[in-house]
Amino acid sequence: MSPNPYVWQRVSLDLVYGRDELLGSLLSDLGSGRSVALVGGRKIGKTTVLRKLEIEILSYLASGNRDHTLIPAYVDTLALAHPTSQFSIYFEILRELEKNLAVAGLNFSLLKRFESGVRERGLEFSTFRASLLACVREITNSRKVRFAVLLDEVEPITQSAWSSGFFGNWRHLISNDPEISPWVTAIFSGAKEMSALSSDIGSPIANVLSLRMLGPLSWPASRALVNEPTKNELPPIIARRIFSLTGGHPFLIQFLMQQVCNFAAGGAEEMVDKANGAFFETQSGQFSSWWNDRFSEDDRRVYLLISGLRGVQLPKICLCCSLVRPRSRQLRVSGPTASCAGIGKQGIKPMVRCLRSGLF
Repeated sequence: MSPNPYVWQRVSLDLVYGRDELLGSLLSDLGSGRSVALVGGRKIGKTTVLRKLEIEILSYLASGNRDHTLIPAYVDTLALAHPTSQFSIYFEILRELEKNLAVAGLNFSLLKRFESGVRERGLEFSTFRASLLACVREITNSRKVRFAVLLDEVEPITQSAWSSGFFGNWRHLISNDPEISPWVTAIFSGAKEMSALSSDIGSPIANVLSLRMLGPLSWPASRALVNEPTKNELPPIIARRIFSLTGGHPFLIQFLMQQVCNFAAGGAEEMVDKANGAFFETQSGQFSSWWNDRFSEDDRRVYLLISGLRGVQLPKICLCCSLVRPRSRQLRVSGPTASCAGIGKQGIKPMVRCLRSGLF
């Protein structure tokens, strides 16, 4: 099929299905001044949802609707230079706010004020706050606005030594700062790390965020993601088979559909089987990395129990082998890890447990 409508390697805002209700809830949250923890597993579509939300807000701004009060600032921490610094996060937030204020016909030099403050006083949260406060005081005299910070992927922040102070400062900013809190709201997104931040008793922001969960797509939404971009040209069995393999996970659906659309000919079952095989050829290394790097020993034991592999020595098992059916696993042990032979025969469905769980 040419052109191929699926490009799983990047965010595609033309392929957003089954998220209308969530987007409406997030818009309502931000408009009402409620800050949010957006929690979902790896590749479940958090970035897509936040990008779509940003586009919707900006479309209102560009329309000249003065009743619309939200000014978005989307920041993807994974796109910043690493190791992530507080300066880079504050700078990007202010840069995005300044750019989008201009879309609304409001001009204010947030960056100039911030950089001047850093030169004079050094990098402190108070410097960032002072820049926001000056903007709030000037702009809200003529127009009611609210800044909506969309902070995508909190993981690099949680791994930093300054994370506790960072989130503590944001708690104050969005909930307990009379001069700024009415004008600033935020969405913090992430997987396992965000889940902990939103619920752990010791978290500095646990009780100031509304929790929104992002899960797999329903069958109707999954079917639409398969059929609408392909103009309903594929046999109906493909949508059902792909939903069965993926459990409605949008990343897995798009990966398989990109492969299916690349095949010039073949029966429906054959095309899906080829796509399934391509997944294991190209992606099993990523899953093995997650298994080794993201899971604790307790996490691994849970999945071994789910897969019926109780009693297996954890250092001798890799992600792929832990999730295939015991009767057909084949291990080639080499050092502290193991690789799996014949994993492609098992299908994607077992791996979906990891993506859907939010454990990593």
